[in-house]
Amino acid sequence: MYENRGFTITNIHTDNEFECLRADVAPIVLNVTAADDHVGEVERSIRTINERVRATVNGMPYRRLPNLMIRELVRGVVTALNILPARDGVSADMSPRTIVSGLPNPDYTQMKLEFGS
Repeated sequence: MYENRGFTITNIHTDNEFECLRADVAPIVLNVTAADDHVGEVERSIRTINERVRATVNGMPYRRLPNLMIRELVRGVVTALNILPARDGVSADMSPRTIVSGLPNPDYTQMKLEFGS
């Protein structure tokens, strides 16, 4: 996907699970983080996603959610985060989704239902 949009991947940052792929991705540099090390940017992203999911769940009238609904909620939160341009991102006008996939910015008039409706 990245190569189709004209990006050249030079580095991949991973944890120990992906060490076995080092030979498969060569000549790309694979930076593997040790088991006890933390990557601040990734942890902050995970925290942001968790906060958005919790906020959405707490605003819903349900006591329990099926696993499928939770998976789709997380997917929707990540999509929503990538659909808008980031304040400190590469572009002030284009969202990460638009930059990577080429999809246009969303039409907000089409977004009428809240999650769980």
